[in-house]
Amino acid sequence: MFFSTKALDALAHQMIRTGSPRRFRLFRRVVQAGLLIRAALYWLVGTLAGRPRSLAKAAVMRRYADHARHLAWNVQN
Repeated sequence: MFFSTKALDALAHQMIRTGSPRRFRLFRRVVQAGLLIRAALYWLVGTLAGRPRSLAKAAVMRRYADHARHLAWNVQN
């Protein structure tokens, strides 16, 4: 599956238009948790199986999770 910060921003913008601040915070936390779980799995595979590419993917997923954590409710339309 392909991830990008623009895709996360677009999803956040859609949530802002259709939901409440409370639902947006839940969305942000769920996305962050999902990306952190994915990062942990990549890290585990990279560490146990000795796959450096998986370790690199884990670092990317952590950066996406950090981006999701910083999504703001007050984005301009």
